[in-house]
Amino acid sequence: DTDSSNSAPSENEQGKFKYDFKDAILYALSLGISTTNEQNLKFLYENHSEFSVLPTFGVIPAFSNLFNVISTMKLPHGLQIDPAKILHGEQFLEVYKPFASSDTLTV
Repeated sequence: DTDSSNSAPSENEQGKFKYDFKDAILYALSLGISTTNEQNLKFLYENHSEFSVLPTFGVIPAFSNLFNVISTMKLPHGLQIDPAKILHGEQFLEVYKPFASSDTLTV
């Protein structure tokens, strides 16, 4: 069950990441997935018989968590880190099963 009034994925409890089909569709659009290729409809239309969340959506909860940690770090001498200016070099994602169209994940 998801809260349809929420316009972005949320971390309701520490270590929990809640999303729904709208978040999955926005993610697909952000990657350039479009309706010009009919096979992409399953990533963009929630009532498609094969609606699917892109497997790489799994990186989003980790980035959200990382952003929150970095944004609230207490550094010496009043130093601050802007997460938008950090160079991201590499990460690994292993997906064991497809993501549900809506869910609450443990990060």
